[in-house]
Amino acid sequence: MQFGLFLPAHVEMWRALQRAERVGFTHGWLYDSQMLFGDVYACLALAAEHTETMVLGPGVTNPGSRIAPLTASSLGTLNALAPGRAVLGIGTGNTTRRAMGLPPVRVEEFREYFRVCRALMAGERVTYREGDRARPIELMDAGDGMMRFDEPIPIIVSAFGPRTWELAGELGDGVMIGGRPTSESLAAIREAMASGARAAGRDRSSLEVVLYTSIYVLEDGEGLDSERLRATLAPLIAPGIARWAVAGEEDAAPPGYREAAVTYRERHGPIDRATRHLEIYRGYLWREAPAFGELVTEDLLRASALIGTPEEIATQLREWESLGVTQVGLRAGGGIDNVAQFAERFGREVIARY
Repeated sequence: MQFGLFLPAHVEMWRALQRAERVGFTHGWLYDSQMLFGDVYACLALAAEHTETMVLGPGVTNPGSRIAPLTASSLGTLNALAPGRAVLGIGTGNTTRRAMGLPPVRVEEFREYFRVCRALMAGERVTYREGDRARPIELMDAGDGMMRFDEPIPIIVSAFGPRTWELAGELGDGVMIGGRPTSESLAAIREAMASGARAAGRDRSSLEVVLYTSIYVLEDGEGLDSERLRATLAPLIAPGIARWAVAGEEDAAPPGYREAAVTYRERHGPIDRATRHLEIYRGYLWREAPAFGELVTEDLLRASALIGTPEEIATQLREWESLGVTQVGLRAGGGIDNVAQFAERFGREVIARY
């Protein structure tokens, strides 16, 4: 099993990644969302300079922020900084686009973007389309020290349903999923990936399954009212409350989130649809925005995160591994130092024993 961290792009995040590498973390993924965090490639470059073995990449980039040639060039540059340690996580731009009040890109647009990135990163000439224009392009002089593509850079597809699971198997090197999957959901994901791989005549046995999720190792005597636990997990859960509350879809929300969303609506009244995206994403995945964070109950913490002793967490990890998960990526909020301490504790208590 590989272990990663999914964190905001922050110019000081290399400090947390450096400390995480020392305790066994293999991957560092930084969010690419320009309305919320710093520039992902500037932050990845700093991380590359301050780590030695950790695989680094955007978790995830998208067609809505950067044209495909720019993404390919950025990955090639990162790979020149940290040879063999670059990975591309890519999706339809769910958070990035929604934080501007816009929908994610369509799957077919994503497929075309993927095609161009894959070809350019393989050193090929490819047809690039912009509106009615189509032109052959390639990364010229890419091997002159400016970029590096001497070995394939893995592409992991962030996927939320059967169409993108299949696309991951057809074109990618693996899939990235979130939450706390079950044996049934993982079986469905792997079958969809296998279907995509078969259709493309590809070997499905080497496809990765990267799971990003929320995990917290309890210390002796620590309860769910722990300030450190809340600082780490509440920023990851509050956006779910915001999503249902601000969209006015409380009745469709899962239990726990439904009650919190109703409470928020009762307190704050009508929400302007044109600006509601500005309410949802404040403090997103990093700090506890007061309007939503105070609604994160202990029941929501239990339902949304894997919280337990090192032995309990290791047992769940082994189950996921037996079902095909190849990497578990942890999310954490609460500031750089808190993330670093969180990673070190997980490394000592779980990775070292795994």
